[in-house]
Amino acid sequence: MLYSRFVLAMVAALMLACAGYAQETGSVTGLVVDAETGEPMLGVSLMLQGTTLGTAADLDGNFRIASVPVGDYTLVANYIGYGKLTVTGVTVEAGRPTTLNLQMQSEALEIGEVVIEARMMNNTEASLLSIQKKAPALSDGISAEQIKRSPDADAGDAVKRVTGVTVVGDKYVYVRGMGERYNNTRLNGATIASPEPLKRTVPFDIISANLLDNIVVNKTATPDQPGDFGGGSVQLTTKEFPEKLTFQVSTSSSINDETTFKDFNTYQGGNRDWIGMDDDSARSRMKFWRRQVTRIGERTRPCAANWQRSFVMSGNRAAFQHR
Repeated sequence: MLYSRFVLAMVAALMLACAGYAQETGSVTGLVVDAETGEPMLGVSLMLQGTTLGTAADLDGNFRIASVPVGDYTLVANYIGYGKLTVTGVTVEAGRPTTLNLQMQSEALEIGEVVIEARMMNNTEASLLSIQKKAPALSDGISAEQIKRSPDADAGDAVKRVTGVTVVGDKYVYVRGMGERYNNTRLNGATIASPEPLKRTVPFDIISANLLDNIVVNKTATPDQPGDFGGGSVQLTTKEFPEKLTFQVSTSSSINDETTFKDFNTYQGGNRDWIGMDDDSARSRMKFWRRQVTRIGERTRPCAANWQRSFVMSGNRAAFQHR
């Protein structure tokens, strides 16, 4: 019985304390709108200066700062793109809400100069297709990305892969079956003069494929290019000068299904044959066997007048054949 009375007394004391504290606090409520349009503003930050009490406006621009001790405060509102709003003389009364209607003015932010730099990419398949799509005339071409995947060594080999282009003599370009007099060639927008006095042609085998960004063949004349062609105009665009030192190494290999990994007649070469250099060991062995064959032929000459000194060398053996 005594324990129950003690619990009731504690609960009553706690309720009286909370009621007393509630009488000593109030709240700040209100609405935040745009001063020009009158639309509610979402996410405006509101703080009571000098305290840690604050809140943010909801979707409808409403806000409420609860449990604010009684007294006078200064309310500060901040939002990106709007000027700082300061409201002084905000009086908070015990048990009563203080209502404020705030209007915020937009503020232009002056920033420094912004420079955006970009480089147009014309050496990929996607960029070349984009150029063809936007071109006012019929054109076709090949990009550096495609050239890199091919074994082409010069522009003559690369331009063969363009539809409607034929290369004669591995260097002279025919477009749509028309000869050199009906075509022209331009390098980075400049017309290339013909090195041959009697032909209007450019040998494509003198231009390395590694230097090309793309090759575009225009098959229809447009006002932005010379109209002195009937077959097509071949546009060669070279790569930009690199901004920093570049180093590139590539390797390749191939096999022949008729000879690779199969036995065949050969000779005993030198120690450096695998790098394409002769160390004279094979040449010395050839001279030795020539001397041996000559000696054998001299000893057998009186006995075999109808024998011809022809021999086949295989490994370290020499043999005569009768014809």
